[in-house]
Amino acid sequence: MTRRDTPSADAGAPDGTLERALSDARTVLELIRDLPTLDTLDDAVSRGLDAATKGLGFAGAMITHKGEEAPMGLLVLGAVGLESTVHRAGSILGGHTVEWSVADTGIERVSANIDAEPEVTGDPMRGRLARAGLVLPMRLGTRIVGTLTLTADPEGWEPPGEETLLLARAMADQLGAAVSSLRMRADLITRLEQLDALGRITHALTGVEDAEETMRLVADEGRRVFDAERAGVFLFHWDEERTECVVALGLSDGYIREVERVANQLQTTKALLEHQPVFVSRAQGRPGNTLAEAVAAEGFSSVALLPLVFAGETIGSLAFYHDAPRKYTSDERRLAVAFADQAALAIGKSRLLDQVTRVKREWQMVFDASGSGLAVTDAEGIIVRANRFVAEMADIPVTSLPGYDLKTVFRRWPEAGQGPLAEARASGRPAAAMLDSKDGRLLVVTATPLPDDRCIVAIDDLTDVVRLENRFRLVVETAHDAIVITDSDDRISFANPAAAELFGATAASLAHQTLDELLPAAGQRDRGPVSQALRYDAECRRPDGTTRQVSVSSAPLVDGETPTGRVAVMRDVTQEVETLDELRRSESRFRTLFTAAPVAIWTVDRDGRFLSVNRAALTMLGLDELPAGATLEQFVDPADAEPVRHHLAASLAGERREFFFRFQRPDGAVREAAVVATPMTHGTSPSVLAIARDVTDEQRLRERLIQAEKMASLGQVVSGVAHELNNPIAGINALAQTLLLEGPLDEGAERVLESIRHECDRAARIISDLLTSSRQQPLKRQEVDLNLIITETMELEEKAWPGEVEWTLDLAEGLPTVSADPDQLRQVLGNLVANARQAMAGAERRSGHVRTYLLETGVGCEVTDTGPGIHPDALGKVFEPFYTTKVVGEGTGLGLAISHGIIETHGGTINASNAPGGGARFCFELYRHLG
Repeated sequence: MTRRDTPSADAGAPDGTLERALSDARTVLELIRDLPTLDTLDDAVSRGLDAATKGLGFAGAMITHKGEEAPMGLLVLGAVGLESTVHRAGSILGGHTVEWSVADTGIERVSANIDAEPEVTGDPMRGRLARAGLVLPMRLGTRIVGTLTLTADPEGWEPPGEETLLLARAMADQLGAAVSSLRMRADLITRLEQLDALGRITHALTGVEDAEETMRLVADEGRRVFDAERAGVFLFHWDEERTECVVALGLSDGYIREVERVANQLQTTKALLEHQPVFVSRAQGRPGNTLAEAVAAEGFSSVALLPLVFAGETIGSLAFYHDAPRKYTSDERRLAVAFADQAALAIGKSRLLDQVTRVKREWQMVFDASGSGLAVTDAEGIIVRANRFVAEMADIPVTSLPGYDLKTVFRRWPEAGQGPLAEARASGRPAAAMLDSKDGRLLVVTATPLPDDRCIVAIDDLTDVVRLENRFRLVVETAHDAIVITDSDDRISFANPAAAELFGATAASLAHQTLDELLPAAGQRDRGPVSQALRYDAECRRPDGTTRQVSVSSAPLVDGETPTGRVAVMRDVTQEVETLDELRRSESRFRTLFTAAPVAIWTVDRDGRFLSVNRAALTMLGLDELPAGATLEQFVDPADAEPVRHHLAASLAGERREFFFRFQRPDGAVREAAVVATPMTHGTSPSVLAIARDVTDEQRLRERLIQAEKMASLGQVVSGVAHELNNPIAGINALAQTLLLEGPLDEGAERVLESIRHECDRAARIISDLLTSSRQQPLKRQEVDLNLIITETMELEEKAWPGEVEWTLDLAEGLPTVSADPDQLRQVLGNLVANARQAMAGAERRSGHVRTYLLETGVGCEVTDTGPGIHPDALGKVFEPFYTTKVVGEGTGLGLAISHGIIETHGGTINASNAPGGGARFCFELYRHLG
């Protein structure tokens, strides 16, 4: 609504305006009268907002208050009308509001557009609704305690007159006094209720002994006292480095698990360990933090974490969770800490009581379940309490034993004034004696005096110990190993028969001798500490002049911490030493044979990992040393990997295998080896011993011999067939040419004759290529510049096939000459270039590259193209005669075979591969030292 203001009195106001002014004054007077009668803050706020809107006629009103809940802002106590569309009760207004500025400076604000004021620049509510009005400070004496905002629709807005401002100021001051008074009264009542609750919980805890019940009572009462929706008690188990939630009121399992998981890593836990409470008014966390996600899922806005301190140590935390933002006042914080201290004291006392009860119960269980007899007697030796062990010896029920004399348990008890009970009481120290029980058992009775003339009597049954000692003596005397025991001076006090036999003397003659005298070499050893066990080897020289190799194991005998001697066990290892020496000599011979063998030898385990390799194997593999953890499969050609695994598996199963495989050396060379694999063991694990030989050169020589034989056979056939074919072909060609020259012919006949001539020429070329490939042409060697040969060949190529392929040359400078037949090299280059051109016939990009390069012992040439490349299956066949991938009629399959023969005749090498970027790659190399 638009506020209709009252003009000033000297303006000759009409009666309606005067009535309006009187009505406004009555509204303020009624408010002043009613406020002292209201009991609650909500009633006072509601009454003030009603008077501002209905009485003074404003479209909206809002009351804010300064308090501990919002130290950096104003707490909205209530808003109605136009203001309720912007703010709501419980909101906090910060520094970007006009209200905060008025509360801070005490200067009222009248504005035609409150949302356009400078302070509102950062207000997220700005722009939602245009409001005109005034903001007044609410005062209590000279202190500003809040603000009163009165707003109207800015359309038709007129600033209020002085009379309206005076009434509004009076209303603001009255509301300030009433709100402050009611809040102070509410705070006082809250403090009294909280103190009363603390008293109740303190009184209640004094009567609770169960730890779990104590903690649940604390959490539930605290939740009510501090108006929390959830509560929890968490105990710290530092010995196990974990946190445990022992009481959860309203907390989800997911949140509890996450807190238990990360509690030890939190900064809040570190503060709790320093006995510092933590109050979080707005709980939040970094994005992606799992605890922050758990907090968001739980839905609380603030939390109070209170340390539970007992005996100077933080034993846990008491936590209260609030769904709405909650700021604890300083008084509430002190009260919460006092509450937690009382709770910690009760929990600690309860835990101590539980611990004392548990220790008592455990002591009772130990007393009753002890494997020794335990009894408490009075000054006269009458049993006050005894366990089942004593009851069984006396053959009296354990419940009936109290009142019996202890001597009834034994066959013979010492006379009066003697025995362990009398000696213990007389000396004030424990006393012991060996006595027989009624059933013939040997018992050690130890009496320990107590201050009240009573004694604790311990009865140990040594019957089995004596039996074990007799068995031990029998074992020692019949043992095959020599056993001696020495005294503190290292002189022999006991020696078994095996020791007498080892030293070639009687057991009596060994007495009082030292081990160093019997084993002279042992006297030079480093004995180390007297209390240390020793193991060493020594030589025993017997009286008859013979010697024995002895392995000695010696251990100290101690009484408490005082050494009383040593026990030494000695074994005659003469035969083992001799066998070991022979084994070492045999191993040395094998190692020498293994290392110096001219063939490769290695051993591998079940995973194919090398266990050992000799120098010949490293040389074959092209290595200086074997990498750690290397396996055979790392060197095997991928195509042979599966067969090699099969053969090794068969050898591991006990079979002897012979096979071939290809392997690749670090320099990229692919070689072939012949292997004989035999099963063996390495320690307790099966392994394979392999002997290998590099047969690459043999295979190449064999292939050359086979190729030579094929070419010789081919030459015989070709030389006979060529003569028979050339004459008829020449005749057919001449006849077709004569018919063409005689003319005239129709177009169809002329095309047929031209086709006959073309096929005759093609047949003649095939016969010529066959003759060339089947016979070894003598080389006409001379010093040749390879770069010049390439330049001339490429010039002929460009003239014959202009623009067909975009060729680039990369010719190395300073390339030395080589001894070769220039015409045959031109033929090789022509074949490679023609092959590349034909391969790129259907390619989208047709470019070729010819490169020369320098070798340590010669020169090389590389020809690459951008064609489809060579199929992997064809790489091993491209140099075979008659092998071609072209369609019928477009190639003979002899060009690359001829080139291969020419280069090999020159003593060089030629190979084919696929270029990394696509296309085929042909390389040949010629060597200067061959001539």
